[in-house]
Amino acid sequence: MDYKEIFDKTEARQYQVVHDYLIENADNKPEGIDEMLLAVGTACYSADVRKNFKALLTKMGGEPVKAALKLISKRDYNAGTGKKNLLADLPGLEKVDGFNAPVFAKYAAIVAMSLNEGRDYFLEHGTDAEIKYFLLNELYDRNDKSSLDMSVGQMLSPRVAQLMWDVVPELAPFIRRITCRTDGKLSFGFESIDMPQIYHITLDADIDEFPSFLFGWPSLKEITITCNAKVLPKGISSFVHLEKLGLYMPIAEIPEEVFTLKSLKSFSVGNTALTEIPEAIGQLENLTYLSLYNSPGIKTIPESVFALPNLSDSYKDDFRAEYMPSNEYQKVYNEMNFYIGDFEEIPLVKELLEKYKAGEEPNFFPELLMATSKCYYDDEHGRALVNLYKDVEKDSPEKLKEVNRALKSFKYVDETTTPEDYEKMRKKLQPFEWFDTEKFIGLCELMAAKVYQEYPFAKW
Repeated sequence: MDYKEIFDKTEARQYQVVHDYLIENADNKPEGIDEMLLAVGTACYSADVRKNFKALLTKMGGEPVKAALKLISKRDYNAGTGKKNLLADLPGLEKVDGFNAPVFAKYAAIVAMSLNEGRDYFLEHGTDAEIKYFLLNELYDRNDKSSLDMSVGQMLSPRVAQLMWDVVPELAPFIRRITCRTDGKLSFGFESIDMPQIYHITLDADIDEFPSFLFGWPSLKEITITCNAKVLPKGISSFVHLEKLGLYMPIAEIPEEVFTLKSLKSFSVGNTALTEIPEAIGQLENLTYLSLYNSPGIKTIPESVFALPNLSDSYKDDFRAEYMPSNEYQKVYNEMNFYIGDFEEIPLVKELLEKYKAGEEPNFFPELLMATSKCYYDDEHGRALVNLYKDVEKDSPEKLKEVNRALKSFKYVDETTTPEDYEKMRKKLQPFEWFDTEKFIGLCELMAAKVYQEYPFAKW
């Protein structure tokens, strides 16, 4: 077996095959394989296999790996302490003359599967040639050598991101997915390229134009692009199979072409210079998800959004609260109606909710909201009372935020809350004449009693 064949067996967890071959062919061990074998001896799941490979290296390993083995002979990178052990050992391994610590870290990550810190260390410290070898030879699906997922980390350095795109032409026939996020600039060495299998791309980079070579990939089903492009060029209608589209760029308008994508189920725009969403968005009848992120110029959205047949009512409620609010509490109600609903068995709570939904004034909704934020419990196995302070602070009108801040020190209200505690609350709430303090306290007492009935303190 050559180096690549041994890697294939190792990735497929056929450790015994590799071990037996090397024992029988001790004089033909491929050059540069010691770091891979040490990774098996420290990161695989089987204690017996780890032991066997360490014994193998003491007999036939080179001097650098034998020195490395002495440093980590008792380590197990497959256990819960794997990350901690690897990161603790790497500084020492770096000092072993002739031992390739980055390559060892890469194989430790491959063998242990979840040890991403090893992969990240390799991508930071490996040479360009080593990283290119990894990209060209070791990303294939081990069960399908004709399939390739180009994804090697959450946020790549500009160097690694560029190396990825440099090898794309060689891998193009096999690539099904590309995920590349970097805070640096990229250059693409091609204007067009054939990628017959690709169905997904996520690209986030400091580039000034939309990557128009994508228009040559009609098989794409999922596109998420984050860049500096101010214009989306013509051609997007060619994605007849597209189901997910995310555009995070400072565009000032959405081309009409987008609204011809009848297969589209998810549509997100963000970081835009948009001032409106066209009425034509209603043509995207298969949409189940719609997001308008960080686009402060959008003040209203068209009624056609609310007619989309497959968009859930919860999304529509959020859009109404954000862009077409019917009252000042709608946004915070959308956030907290789940929690309030936990108390709907209380007749007074049910009555107040019905008045709120009917738009009746006064309906005591602010008092109901604040009582919920102090009384809600979410765990019958222990005292895990949810503090909804942040939800109120984020989504309420300013006058309710002021009440919320005044009550911040009263984190919980429950059966242990004393008359003296309630009196302290009354004093805190005196400046807010519009807020019905007695209604709020009465609701707290009812809610606390309900919670205690369901979750007696003896269980806590």
